[in-house]
Amino acid sequence: MFRIVYYRRQDGSEPAREWIKSRDNSIRPNIYRKLADLADEGLNLLNTNILDVIEGPDKGLYELRNRGLGWRLAVYHDHAAGVFVVLHGWHKDKNFRLEIGKARSVLHEYLETEADKHG
Repeated sequence: MFRIVYYRRQDGSEPAREWIKSRDNSIRPNIYRKLADLADEGLNLLNTNILDVIEGPDKGLYELRNRGLGWRLAVYHDHAAGVFVVLHGWHKDKNFRLEIGKARSVLHEYLETEADKHG
């Protein structure tokens, strides 16, 4: 069993949680079900239609998704803390690279925050 946490900025905002709450009531339960699956299965879901690696320089960055409904969540597996951090959400469209860039930016905020806590 893995813990799922939402990244919280210093101003108290939680980008991914806020994005999820802004989704239609017909989509939100599916998102929460996939997050529960991630909590239960962790990286065993890798390379399935639910979880895949986001390619690039940031190790531990994954895309949790529902292809049929078109939503995506960027999650980071913080191995040291033993948690999955939900970073950013979007609906798949032509701006995929822009959304991945936003997810990476939020990941770097998280990593800086964690480094500040420990050092």
